[in-house]
Amino acid sequence: MQIVLVSALFTVLGGLIGAFVVHLLTRSRDREHWIRDRRMLEWSELLAILAKTHVLRLNWLSHAARTQSDEDSVALAQAEADSFATLSDRIFVADEVEDLELQNLWNVSRKRFLDGDREGYISKFVELRRIVIRTATRTNQTSSQL
Repeated sequence: MQIVLVSALFTVLGGLIGAFVVHLLTRSRDREHWIRDRRMLEWSELLAILAKTHVLRLNWLSHAARTQSDEDSVALAQAEADSFATLSDRIFVADEVEDLELQNLWNVSRKRFLDGDREGYISKFVELRRIVIRTATRTNQTSSQL
């Protein structure tokens, strides 16, 4: 009788412990996926605002001979502010943004833009864009292998 009772107890406890372990592992995996998705979203947002600013800068440079409209000036100033804010407000990719010195690279590209160095500006933007894309895709590949 006691053997049957002990056996039943172990069966019940084993099932409960097994279910609890599966729950913990699933929860951990879901968190990893959520963090990976957040990281990709942050990279995507960063790339989008940098690209938007890039287009406005190119437009500005192509019309440098003529006077810019107030609307163009406001749009570019807002995009510049948004780009600096976006570089600064990353949470999940903040370490990479800092380690890759993306803020510094963006500042160098801005200086070249302000100096009217179209080719130098474009070169720095292309470099920055490549770094962001390479880092984002490498991060996604590494995370998906977990």
